Amino acid sequence: MADPGFRLGIDLGTSNTVACVRLGAAAVTPLLFDASPLLASAVFVGTDGAVLTGADAARAAGAAPAGFEPSPKQRIDDGSVWLGERAVPVVELLGAVLDRVASEARRVAGSDPAETVLTYPAGWSSARLAVLAEAARQAGLGEVGLVREPVAAAAYFASVLGLRLPVGQGLVVYDFGAGTFDVSVVRRAETGVEVIAADGLTDAGGNDLDALVVDLLRTSTPASAEAWGRLDWPTTPADRRARRTLWLDARAAREQLTRHARADVHIPVADVDGHVTREEFERAARPLLDRTVALTVATLRASGVRRDDIGGVLLVGGSSRTPLAASLLHRALGIAPTVLEQPELVVAYGSLHTPADLTSTTLPRLPAPTTQLLAPAPASPAPASPSPVSPAPVSPAPVSPAPVSPATPVVPAPRPAPDTALQAPAVIQAAPPTAPPPMTEPAPRTPATTAPSRRRMVAFVGAAVLLLVATAAFAVWYRQRPDNADGLANDSEVIGMVFSPDGKTLTTVTNFGQVRLVNLATRKTVIKFSTATNTRFGLSADGKTVAVTNARGTVIQVWDVPTGRSITTLTSTKPIEALALSPDANTVAAALSDDGAQLWNARTGAPIATLPGNFFLASLAFTPDSTTLATTPDRDTKQLRLWDIKTHTVTATITPDAGEVFGQIMFGINSNTLVTNNWRQGKSQVWDVSTTKAVTTLNGSTTGILAFTPNGETLATGTNDEDDGDHLAQLRNAATGAVTATLTGHTGKVVCAAFSPDGKTLATGSFDHTVRLWDVATGQPR
Repeated sequence: MADPGFRLGIDLGTSNTVACVRLGAAAVTPLLFDASPLLASAVFVGTDGAVLTGADAARAAGAAPAGFEPSPKQRIDDGSVWLGERAVPVVELLGAVLDRVASEARRVAGSDPAETVLTYPAGWSSARLAVLAEAARQAGLGEVGLVREPVAAAAYFASVLGLRLPVGQGLVVYDFGAGTFDVSVVRRAETGVEVIAADGLTDAGGNDLDALVVDLLRTSTPASAEAWGRLDWPTTPADRRARRTLWLDARAAREQLTRHARADVHIPVADVDGHVTREEFERAARPLLDRTVALTVATLRASGVRRDDIGGVLLVGGSSRTPLAASLLHRALGIAPTVLEQPELVVAYGSLHTPADLTSTTLPRLPAPTTQLLAPAPASPAPASPSPVSPAPVSPAPVSPAPVSPATPVVPAPRPAPDTALQAPAVIQAAPPTAPPPMTEPAPRTPATTAPSRRRMVAFVGAAVLLLVATAAFAVWYRQRPDNADGLANDSEVIGMVFSPDGKTLTTVTNFGQVRLVNLATRKTVIKFSTATNTRFGLSADGKTVAVTNARGTVIQVWDVPTGRSITTLTSTKPIEALALSPDANTVAAALSDDGAQLWNARTGAPIATLPGNFFLASLAFTPDSTTLATTPDRDTKQLRLWDIKTHTVTATITPDAGEVFGQIMFGINSNTLVTNNWRQGKSQVWDVSTTKAVTTLNGSTTGILAFTPNGETLATGTNDEDDGDHLAQLRNAATGAVTATLTGHTGKVVCAAFSPDGKTLATGSFDHTVRLWDVATGQPR
C-alpha cells in the first residue's frame, strides 16, 4: 500500500528539470530519469502529434529539428511556439515535462502525490505563475504550492547542510545553471525567509561554457573549414549526429577540467583529436564568469545587507561546479562559498525541506480551451489510473491570465521533525509575487501564426542541435555504454566492491557515486543507480547496503542496493574525511576534519556517539563482527586506536612505523588481524591486535591491502610502481608476504578487490572503469 504521506517537489529548470520525493517520514530522494536525476526540459512534437520529452526528445530532434523545443521555460511569455507545421501553446509544452515527472513519481510511489510543490525564479510575474500552474494541472498534479527557488535553496542550506541562518542574516544564492544565471539575496526574518534582492542573466550558463570549449577546439585543431561548416550547420542526419557527439564531448570535457588539467576531444567529421587545458578554458571563461560575479556584487549592494550580515554564499546549478566561479566569488566577496558535489539538486531538495501546507493553494486558471494539440507524452510507463491531461487553448497571442492575488504563493505552516533546522516562529515562506525583487525579464516574443520563415527554420536547426547538449547535462556522470551486456564495464573509476554471501552477485561503487549490482553468471547489471554523491563510501558485508558521501561535504546517504532506494540521510557538522559502514549495516562511522569521528545508526539516522581524536589522513575500518572500529593514527599520539562500538571506549592502541598510515586500514578474516598500509614507505604491515605487534611486513610498493581470502591464507594487493604503469594486482602469501601471482590486464591503477565466499575468484576494480574476475588458483582471468 502506498504511503499516504507522499510529497513531490519539482524544480522545472531552463535546460533540466529535477524532482524529489518524500515518502512519509523517509529521507528526501531524487527521482531518476534514465538513471540520471536530471530530466532535460526539452519537448519534441512529431508530425503525427506524438510528444516526447527529455533525452527521447533530443534523439528525435536529430532527424526532425523543426519539431524540437529545447527550453519551454524560456518561451513562457510567447503564448505559443511554432513546432513543425503548427503553433503549440507553451503551457502544453511545460505540461508535457511535468507529466513526465508526475508519471515517474507515481510509478515510484504507487499513487498520486498528497502534496506537490513547484519552485519558480524569484522575479517571475503573476502571469508566468498562472501559466506554470495551468501546466501543473494539465500534468494531473492538481493544485500545487509555489516556493521561490532561492527560498528553497535557503531551506536546503539550513535543513540538509545544517548551517543555521540566524534572524537578520542573509544568504547569497548563486544559481549558475545550463541556460541562465540568477543571483538572489535572502534574509531570515522573524516571520520566515524573504527574498530582498534578485537579478539574472539570460545569456550566461553552462551551454555558453560548452561553446567556449568548442571554440577552443576550433582554433587549436587542423580541421578544415568544410568540416566545421558541416558541424556548425548540419543538413544531414549523419552531420546532426556528429554535431551532437561533438557538443556532448565538449560538455564532458568541461566537466573533466574541473578535476584534471587537460581534456581530450575527438572532432567528428574532421576525424582529428584536439585537447583543451584548464588554463585555456579558464582564460576563455573568465569574462563570462566575471559578469556573474559583478552582478552578484551589484545585487548584494542593492539588497542593503552588510557584509558582516551575510551568513553564507551557496552555489546552485550544475555550472557552479566550475572551480573558477568559486574562486572569483571568494575573491570578490571575501566569503568562501559553500561548494556542493550535486548543486543541481539543491532547489528540488530544498522545496521538500521548506515547511509548507500545500493542499489548499489555489491559483488562477487560463481561459477554457477549444482544441488540444498535444497528445499525452508516452515517455514514461503509464501509472494506474492516471489523471487526465487537461487540454490547453490554441492561441498565437501571448497568454494574458488574470492577475494572481497576494494569497496565491505558499505561505507554509510549520511541519514536524526532521525538518527542524528552521524552527517556528521563523517559518520559511515565499514572498508575494505582487512586489517582486528587481529582475529584468525578457521582452515577449511574437509567435509565428503562419508557416515558419527561413530565418526561423535556420534558428531551429541551429538551436535544436546546439542545445542537444542540455539533454546530456550531467548525463556524462551517469551514462551507460551503448551495449551494456557486460555489467562489469562501468561508467567511471571503480573504487569499492563486495560479493554477496552466495557468490552470485557483486556490488560495485564508482568514484562518482554510481552503485551497480551485477549477476556474475550472466555478467549483466541487475540494478544500477546513482547516489548523486561522491568518493567516500562504505559497503555492508552482504553488499545490500551502501553509505556514500560527497568528497568535501557533510551529507551521507544510506541506500538499499537491491531496490535503489535511499534509507536515510545523515548530516555532519564538519567535512567528512573518511567513511565506513559496519558489516552488519547497522552503524555508520565518519572521520571528521580535525574533529574525531562520529557514529550514527544507519537505519534511523540517529547520532550514536562522538569519538575524540585528531586523525591524520583518516581511514576507518570495522571488525568483521561489527563490534570494534579502528581509526588511523592521531596527530598527537601517533597511535592507531581501536574503539568498542557499544561503550565508545578505546580497547587497544597500535603504533605503526613513523606513526603514519598513508592508505587504507582493514581487518582480516577475524577481529584479531589488522592491516595498515603506508604507500609513502612502500610497505604494509599485518598486526596481531591481541599483542599490538606487527607479525608480517609486506614490501614492494603496494598501494594497499585490498582483500583476504576467507581462510586468511592469501591476500590481494595493488602495485604502486611507475615501471609497471600502476596497472597490476598481486596475490600474496598472507603469512610471509611473498608474491604468488601477478595479475595483468587492467589499463588503470588497481584500487580495490574482493574475494568470493569460496575463495576461488578474485574481483579487482580499477581506474580503467572495469571490474575483472580472476581464478585464484591459476592467476588467470575468468
